[in-house]
Amino acid sequence: MNQRRSTDVQKENSFVTSEISAAKLAVISSALITLADAVTTFAALLTLEGLTNNEYREQESSASLQKQLTAMQKQMDYLIRETAKKQ
Repeated sequence: MNQRRSTDVQKENSFVTSEISAAKLAVISSALITLADAVTTFAALLTLEGLTNNEYREQESSASLQKQLTAMQKQMDYLIRETAKKQ
């Protein structure tokens, strides 16, 4: 009878140890998932910042090109007027 109790206690201890190990693995898994989510969020923020910067540069470049085109149009208009006067 005593031997039977000893076996039951060993089984119970083994079960408790397994539960503790499973709980530890669950905590480690949750921590890794949280870390992965943080890295993913950081990557998304970097991508968003890069896209925003590119859009700003494109708008700046477009505005600069527009100014150049406007200046060229004024020069062409002036040259056309001057040519028309001479004819």
